[in-house]
Amino acid sequence: MQRTATQRSIRVRDLMDAAAEIFAAKGVRASTLEELAGEFGVTKPALYYYVKSKQQLLWMIFEQILAVYAQQARAIADEAIGPQEKFRKLILAHATAVIRHRAYTTIFFREQAQLSPRERRLLRTEIRDYERIFERCYQEGVRAGVFSDLDVHAVVGGILGMCNWLHQWYDPRGRVKPDEITTLYADLLERGYLASP
Repeated sequence: MQRTATQRSIRVRDLMDAAAEIFAAKGVRASTLEELAGEFGVTKPALYYYVKSKQQLLWMIFEQILAVYAQQARAIADEAIGPQEKFRKLILAHATAVIRHRAYTTIFFREQAQLSPRERRLLRTEIRDYERIFERCYQEGVRAGVFSDLDVHAVVGGILGMCNWLHQWYDPRGRVKPDEITTLYADLLERGYLASP
């Protein structure tokens, strides 16, 4: 449904949300700023008040989703709770964000090649910083004797990879609700899939 707005009344977040939906559906290369302008009922030149180019808008989308993930993880990491509860909360928050911000997450994993070399370097640094939050929490659990002493990088990479793939197959309109699938994932990661003796 087409929106109507004056040049000065468009919120940047609304602009990013609309661009994320278009980019996720069609791919960045096949998408145009004209389409985005049409969503808001303005001309393409009017968009230049907010963004200089499609490339800048793409990086803004990356920065936004990176901020969402990082802020929630840092907040959980700072909580005064045990490592098992903390790690579970990190997993639940990550999986929930994948579902809640599906268009952004789709772009994040599919469109990295469209970033500039400098942006890709920044992205790698941000991803590594994010992974370290999980790794530190897991290592805390190992020291406390509640987690197995496994290769922490492999553990965290596997867990995040499992959750990240939700953007590809999970449909929130299906029979399994978002909170049910995130809880299922957390339970599966904590207890495995074998029945208890």
